[in-house]
Amino acid sequence: MIDNRKLGQAVRAITKSLNNWDITKAISVTNDETQTRTNLINPLFKILGYDQYNDYTHEFSADIEGSRSRKVDMAITLGKKNPIILVECKKATSGLTKTHFRQLNEYCMNTPSVKIGLLTNGISFQFYAKTKSNVLEVNPFFTFKLDDYIGLDLESLALFQRQLIDTKIILEKAEETYFFDKFDDALYQSLKMPNETSQLNSNHKSFLELIYRNMGGKRFTNDILERIHPLVNAISLKSAIDRVITDENVNSNSGIITTSEEIKFYNIVKTILGLSSKTKKHLDRVSYRDYRNFFSVLVDENQRKSVCQLKIEKTKKTVTFEGDSNKYELNNISVEEITPYKNLIIDSFITHLN
Repeated sequence: MIDNRKLGQAVRAITKSLNNWDITKAISVTNDETQTRTNLINPLFKILGYDQYNDYTHEFSADIEGSRSRKVDMAITLGKKNPIILVECKKATSGLTKTHFRQLNEYCMNTPSVKIGLLTNGISFQFYAKTKSNVLEVNPFFTFKLDDYIGLDLESLALFQRQLIDTKIILEKAEETYFFDKFDDALYQSLKMPNETSQLNSNHKSFLELIYRNMGGKRFTNDILERIHPLVNAISLKSAIDRVITDENVNSNSGIITTSEEIKFYNIVKTILGLSSKTKKHLDRVSYRDYRNFFSVLVDENQRKSVCQLKIEKTKKTVTFEGDSNKYELNNISVEEITPYKNLIIDSFITHLN
């Protein structure tokens, strides 16, 4: 378990160093790959406390089948023989592409000791975790942008600080991120009905059977399946969701319209709390209340115990936390956008439990 006191100290130290670094100038004078390593990548690792002689090496030899002694740009060894992180470096003026990712993945696949792959152009640092099948996840679990970051990014970056780095902790957090990333797609796949009945899987059939039971049906047969299947589509699902939202608004007797985005926000926050060992046993105490100007996730239905507040305006969406003067802007209401605030959500919830 990470020591929060030490993590806080690391964040403050990293913040101070970044503030004292003229990043804009460093980027402006950087063109080729060598300059990228010298001006951007190596300085960031120095800020994180890495020693270039003992903790990492450039041009690490990776024996790949059919092409021996290929060189990996950087390998993080932490003073040991075998690397735990491989780094693929591109020049600052180059965007990071799928081809670059495949190259990094190939190196990692052929280096068993590696747990994490890092793809960077010195400005964007994309961190990927290795799966049980020895390949990298296709999406990064954390991206740090040297020229555009917030406080929560620094907390994640601090986990890679030389004195704190623990791949087990990092991979656990990566697994949580990937889990949330898959939620929206999983929900979509669960609700999306194939055109052909023969393509329905067991989950689809169970969903259709539940609908039939709620219709008062007794015996669910293939004939019933054939009849219900065409009725479940995007239009019918949206209509049902709209009715649920309307019912909730009517029952509130407030005249305030709770939107589907607000309900989605609440469900994502509740899922985050449900997955944390610190808070999942108190999940029955989570609720929400919709106000005229904002939407609040509460503890014990107590308006003085607000976990977080969502405000949706015409031009922007923001989430705030009690005791934190910052307003965190969201591009949209999604698992990907809200997950970075997981620790703030959990800490806020715990604060209001007593």
